[in-house]
Amino acid sequence: MKIVVYENRFFVYVYDNHIFNKLMREFFEQYCIYENPNFKYMNSNLDFVTNNNKIYDGINRYYSFIKNKENKYIGFTAGIGFYKIFIKYLESNNISYELIDKRSEEYLNFYIDENTEYKFPLKTELTFRDSVKEHLKLIYRNRRGLVAAAVNYGKSYVALDLLGKAGEGTYIVAQKGLLKQFRDLVLNVFELKPRKDICYMFNSFKINWNAKIYLISSDMFYNNYKRALQTIKNKDKVSKEEYEKAKEVINYIHHVLSRKVVYFDEIHDISRQSMFELAKLCKAPYMLGVSGTLEKRGKETVTRMYCCFGYKNVLYRVKTSDLVKEGVSADTTINVIYFNNTSFTNTLYKKNPSILNNKEKLLTAYRINRNFAPERMYLRAYLKVYDDYVIFNKDLNIIALNVALNKALKEDKTTILYSNNIDHLLLLYLLLDRLNTIKLLNIMDKVTVIHGKISPVRRNSLIEGLKNDKYKIALVSDVATTGYNIPNIRCMLYLANKGSDSLVTPLQFLGRGHRITETKKYFEYYDLTAKLAYINNATRNRIKEYKKEGYKIKETFVNVTENVRIMFDDLFKYIKDNANDYINNPELNNVFGTHMQECFLHKFIKKPSPGTKTKENIVRQNNNIQFELL
Repeated sequence: MKIVVYENRFFVYVYDNHIFNKLMREFFEQYCIYENPNFKYMNSNLDFVTNNNKIYDGINRYYSFIKNKENKYIGFTAGIGFYKIFIKYLESNNISYELIDKRSEEYLNFYIDENTEYKFPLKTELTFRDSVKEHLKLIYRNRRGLVAAAVNYGKSYVALDLLGKAGEGTYIVAQKGLLKQFRDLVLNVFELKPRKDICYMFNSFKINWNAKIYLISSDMFYNNYKRALQTIKNKDKVSKEEYEKAKEVINYIHHVLSRKVVYFDEIHDISRQSMFELAKLCKAPYMLGVSGTLEKRGKETVTRMYCCFGYKNVLYRVKTSDLVKEGVSADTTINVIYFNNTSFTNTLYKKNPSILNNKEKLLTAYRINRNFAPERMYLRAYLKVYDDYVIFNKDLNIIALNVALNKALKEDKTTILYSNNIDHLLLLYLLLDRLNTIKLLNIMDKVTVIHGKISPVRRNSLIEGLKNDKYKIALVSDVATTGYNIPNIRCMLYLANKGSDSLVTPLQFLGRGHRITETKKYFEYYDLTAKLAYINNATRNRIKEYKKEGYKIKETFVNVTENVRIMFDDLFKYIKDNANDYINNPELNNVFGTHMQECFLHKFIKKPSPGTKTKENIVRQNNNIQFELL
């Protein structure tokens, strides 16, 4: 057996068929393969099987097989993260091998430590807590690995320390808002020229071979890499200039990913193909992946991390409870609030309450197509239940708005309400606007909405408004849950996750509240959820995760009085009766956009209840988004 190792991959050539089969059955099953019926197995004539299924060339490209000229399998290549565990496996099984190390001398010999001086002039001195100093020593020694550190730990300052001591490096993140925030931090700490020394790739691809620090949005950067590869592949179909430009782009991308330090922030986003592909290309001596929710996105995402950063190579973990004890983060108690199943638009529950806990009955009630796989059918039913009994749950919306208005108006606390469904944000905004008119609250100029359809520039402007107390109530979607630093948040409401048991979003959202100030040592957090089997499953998973992170949990069941529900029925009826006016409202268009409002109002406000017969459903398509006019 011969092993050839490079900075980012290693190649294994196996000439003994017995050993090759042993590797397939044992090593790959244990470390690389996760069976999934949605994966496509290799269409090939392999002479080995595992669990009666053919070994497949991983769809996530953790590894791939090597063929010879006769089209026979003679080995495989895998991400460098599996290298150490593979060598350990060979030695524990007494399998001999020849090692050829192709890594450069610079890669092998470059180290920094606590005594290394910063290569950039400092505007502001970098100081670290004793615990962080010990963690930095681990990073200096290991060079490559993963870090699980909760919000407010100081992850950005760890990145600054590594970039400053190396004198060059690359910072990669998926969220553009976080990229801008880190650039501002770099310019505040180091004496660097914004255009000459920092190559900031926010919305556009820029070539600057002499930059000292590269700040990259992973999606944009990888898309340019894919386009360049496609151009080279179609060499005969493109001009010479296009071909040479594509070669330059490829060389430049390899240059950027081969700096002495490459720092991947929010590495749980390696679930995105762009982040994963960039991590596999990386040849940096120091390569660090950091997240506050490191292992919350399932096996596949974790295996991607192991493939690039080392198998189970988590250098250290810091929980929120650890930071609270250190006095670094604000404390909180998780208030889980359960509600009755009262809907604005649906009478299904009143007719047959047990139906909401029976998947088969739900499939029938919501007329779900039975030709799909069971997982898809149940997910569709879940989303229907979510629409009717979360988005339009009277009690949930009543309490959410009541808490928000009380905290903002009576206690002068900045309050954030999260829903990952923009339709829900729109309904909350419409209800709030109507309440504002009826009760003469004079609050709407203090209300903002932040979601993914808003441009990054405007989004950052709204975030700044929150920081500066221009707004007291913010309705936010996923886009505002990661990376943003808003220290003055005093109250947070989490409105049930839609169609997902993901634990990343609630923990990331919760992290926004932990920023501590001189006047803020504690903040309020409410997790609101309907008492339904489907929704409750995700809620139970969140509670387990809250407990793992060291949070105190308080669970409460809330009954809303009937007269309050009647008042909200009147609010909803007003919205329904004036749907066309809302569609054409210029202020509302500025917040949500005409098309989004039209989709929402036709999809929900004018739809029939399940089981209601309609003469005709007319499907109208606009900007590739479909909705029904009923």
